Formats: sequence, C-alpha cells, structure tokens
Amino acid sequence: MERAKITIAVWFLLAFLIAGCTVPSSEVPSRPPAGEWKTSAPAQAAAQPIVPTARAWKGITPTVTTKSEVDSRFRVLKQTGELSFYRIDLIDAAITYDAHGKVVSIRTAPALDLSQDQLTGKFGKPDRVRQLKGGGQALDYDGAGLSIEYAERGSLPVAIDIHAPSKVPSAEAVALFDAAVPVRPPLTDIRARIQRFEAVLGSKPEGFSWVGVEREQGQAAQVYSELDRQGLLMNAPDLQSYADGLMGQLSSITPQAPGTWKLIVMKGALPNAMNIGGGYIFVTQGIIEHMQSEAQLAFVVSHECQCRSESTSVAGVKMRQLEAQEGPPRGAFLCL
Repeated sequence: MERAKITIAVWFLLAFLIAGCTVPSSEVPSRPPAGEWKTSAPAQAAAQPIVPTARAWKGITPTVTTKSEVDSRFRVLKQTGELSFYRIDLIDAAITYDAHGKVVSIRTAPALDLSQDQLTGKFGKPDRVRQLKGGGQALDYDGAGLSIEYAERGSLPVAIDIHAPSKVPSAEAVALFDAAVPVRPPLTDIRARIQRFEAVLGSKPEGFSWVGVEREQGQAAQVYSELDRQGLLMNAPDLQSYADGLMGQLSSITPQAPGTWKLIVMKGALPNAMNIGGGYIFVTQGIIEHMQSEAQLAFVVSHECQCRSESTSVAGVKMRQLEAQEGPPRGAFLCL
C-alpha cells in the first residue's frame, strides 16, 4: 500500500512538471518570412574613399598653406592681381591664392630637362594636354598635381605648375613630382659648365692653372678675412670649438693635409659647403640645420677634404695626367 502511494506521487509530480513547462500556443512567436531574418553580427562599414592630398614644396602646401604664412617666411617681390611673386631659396616662384587666402598653385621653373616625348616615355601619358596661348602646350598629370608647360613641340619645359592632385597618385606620379619640382636653383649655365669641364679634360693646359701652396694659403686667408669683415661668418665660440674638434678628428686620418684644416661656419639658409683651398672648408648654417646627426656633417666635410687631398674633381683627373708627363710644382692645388 505504501509503495503504491509513492508510485502515484511520482507520477503526479511528473505530470505537474510537464504541465508547467508547456507554453500556450498563443504565446509562441510566429516565424518571420525568410527575407526578414536579421543577424546580430555588425554590418561591415563601407570603404571610405581615399582623398588625395597635396605635397608640400618648401613648406608650402596647396589648399592648406595661407598667404599670411607664406609672407611671414618669404618676402613678396611683386604683386600682380591674383599672383604674388617670391624668391624662395633663390628660386623664383609665382603663387596664386584663392578668395580665402589659401595657396591654389605654385608656378616655377622645372627641374627636369625632358622633351614631351621623353617625358611621356619615362612617366607615362598625361591625363590631358591643353593648348596654351602662343602655341605652347601644358601636360596635366592629375595624380602628381603638376602641369608641365612647353613653348613648342620638341623643346624643353619652360615652367611647372604645382597644385593639389585630383586623384590618388601612382608610383609614376610620385616619381614625376620628385623629378620635376626644383629643390635648388636651376643650373641655367649648364652648357658653359660642360664646356669648362671639356676644356679641363682637353689637351690645352690653359683650361686651368697651377697654384703653389704658399699662394694658395695666402689667397684662402684673404677670402676668410674678407668674409669675416663683412660679417658673414657665425663666429660663435661654442660652435667654432665644436667645428675645430670635428675637424681635428677628421684631419687625423686625412692624407696629404695642406697644413692645418679649418672648418668655418657661414651665415645663410641655403645648404652648401665648399673647399676654397689652403685648408679652409666652409659650411653654411643652412646645411647644419638640415643635418640629423654628426655623421652626416662629417660626411660632407670629408667630401670637401677629398676634393683637395684626392683630386677627385674633373680637373684633378687632368692634374694627375700632367703630373705623370711633366710634373707640376710641388704641393700644387687646383680649384675650378
């Protein structure tokens, strides 16, 4: 009897549990149509278009740099309508501004010397070719943000126009910008330089002259005195002390020293270095400011030392040739 009661109680409990877990049909959610199924995974964000950005020239970026910023760094030579003319690091440039005073374009002399056919063969065809007044043409490269102007077919480019690119630049466009945009004044006397080198390498000795050691050192000392008199040297004691120390380290391993090497720092923002003979090496304040380490400065100074001690200039090649034939005055130094 007791066992029967237990069995009934178990069945009653099971029935109660089953009844309690049953959900009325009215409360069962209906299944949505297949097209309305939604996923909990986040949707992928749409790819954002890449906006091309203009490259800077001498710290001036089209559509970014303002006229007040340019005028604060460079002196305006002339103002004509929308054009403002500047001389930037000895490079003449004409800058156009928009109504908000931001740079639209920079017009200057090109750094490359390629004809139209050579240009397109090396950097690809332009996005368009525009006819200019007077019969010239402008080749527009939208990815580089450049327009390269030619006065006539077969000639060399006469000007470039730097502006904001209208499309993402390709590798060729980047290379074109680097080749076409000048970083230093164009060598307008390149033909005269070539003729000068040819004269040095030719059979005529009048292309150069021999200078004895004493005369060389005397002339160099006069140049130094004149630069100092005109206030063109830095003459900061701590800077000169550093230059003497660096020159001392380099001269200890430099063969054929002309006596005592002297490293002098000149005023001027244009990066440059020169060896005027007599042991005098000049570097500008601008080149020091561009250096990232002492090793870079040492490299430049070593190059200038080499021009003297190893005769690595083009004229130096001829000097060694004559040295073997006739023999120059002992200790002579040749300057171009």
